[in-house]
Amino acid sequence: MEPNLLLITNNGDFFVPKECEFIDVQTIKILLYCEDDLDNIKNFNNGILGYFVLKEKKGNLVGMKRFLKIDKRISSYLKVSFVDFLSEEIRELYGDYIEIISEFVGLYHTIHEFNALIKTKKIREDYEDWLENLVADVEDDHKDTLKMYISKFANLYLIRIYENIFSKNMELLEKNEKEIAYKLLETGVLKEKGVWR
Repeated sequence: MEPNLLLITNNGDFFVPKECEFIDVQTIKILLYCEDDLDNIKNFNNGILGYFVLKEKKGNLVGMKRFLKIDKRISSYLKVSFVDFLSEEIRELYGDYIEIISEFVGLYHTIHEFNALIKTKKIREDYEDWLENLVADVEDDHKDTLKMYISKFANLYLIRIYENIFSKNMELLEKNEKEIAYKLLETGVLKEKGVWR
C-alpha cells in the first residue's frame, strides 16, 4: 500500500508526481515526470496543496490534504515540508492490528461505524452487537482474533482520539474520519520504510 499524491498550485494547475519519498514524517522528496513540471512548480514560493490518498485493502479510499512548503529546488526534484492539521499523536495508535482491521473490514469503515456507536451514547450496552455486525462477513477462522484487535483499537480510539485529541467534539471527529484512517495507514507505510519508529 503506497500513498498516491496529487499536487495543485494556487492557479489551478495540477501535477501527479512520478515518485514521492518520505524523508521524515513531515518532509517529502518529490520527483516529477518532466523538467517543465518542475519549472512550473518552482515558481510557487508560497507553497502548493498536496492531496495524499491511500486505497485500503478492503477498497476504501482515504486521504488527507496538506499544504506543502517548498524547501529546496534541486535540479531533478523538490524537497517539501508540511505540518498536518491533525495531531501527530494519532500515529501513536498504530500497531499491526491496524493493517489486519484494514484488510478484513476496513479501517475507515471501522472508524465510521464506531463514531456512529459513540453518537448513540450506548457504547456499553450495544458494543457486543456492534462488534458482531462489523465482523459478520468475516470467515469464522479469523473472527475471534479480529474482534480482539478491533476491541483494542476501539478502546485506544475512544480514550486517545475521541476524548483526548478531539475533546469529545463529535462533529469535528466525524469530519476527520478519512484523515484519521489515512494517517494511521500512512504510519504503517512510514514504519515499513524506516521513517517512523
